Amino acid sequence: MRNAKYSRVPVDADGGRYRTQRNRGSCAMFFRLIMFHILNILLAGAGHLTVTIGFVLGVCLIPFCCVGLVVIRITLYLVGVLAEYDASLYNFVSTDDDYIYPVVPHEAESFSLSGLRLAPDLSSFSMEAFFVAFYLYAIKTVMASLSTISLALLMALPIVLADRNAYRDVSTLELVLISIALTLVGVGFMRFSAYLSRSATRFFCCEKFAIHSYATPSEPIYHAVKDQV
Repeated sequence: MRNAKYSRVPVDADGGRYRTQRNRGSCAMFFRLIMFHILNILLAGAGHLTVTIGFVLGVCLIPFCCVGLVVIRITLYLVGVLAEYDASLYNFVSTDDDYIYPVVPHEAESFSLSGLRLAPDLSSFSMEAFFVAFYLYAIKTVMASLSTISLALLMALPIVLADRNAYRDVSTLELVLISIALTLVGVGFMRFSAYLSRSATRFFCCEKFAIHSYATPSEPIYHAVKDQV
């Protein structure tokens, strides 16, 4: 089109350079989920303590030459750092099509790219930062409780096998069936709780973005042509 200055180039040329290619086998993903829940519990504890201590201390110190504002500012900086760790934990069990970019790569200007990224200004005085602080204080704690339950269910079989004398009145077949049932429930609940935790991360910490590549078509060049007889 001559009257169009730019035309969109439907390129998805990143080729997955910014997305870690991971083994998605069932066994590998199972151990990734176990590590996800362990780290999720630790991250939730760190987030809850950081927000609680930081804001309580900050509010109490505001009358002292506004020292409390400095403490709150430091707390919000830590909130941004914890949000980055939470995004990394999200990516640890994500597919390559469901990836959170901590920052949009500068090279993305040369090709089309869309997906999820961490919300900006999470380390400063902003509504997004306080929103994530609430998430780390309350929602993440609930997600950690679900992770604890899923790991406890998963550990039912080893505990039963290690303390066989405590179940003398239960037949071996019943014990095996109960252990298998608890293990299956634990695996299912582990996947479900991971889904809920990742959904919470997307909702509270992330936003969608899209970058489109444009190309400028070269203008036609006109040459004089001699008439041929």
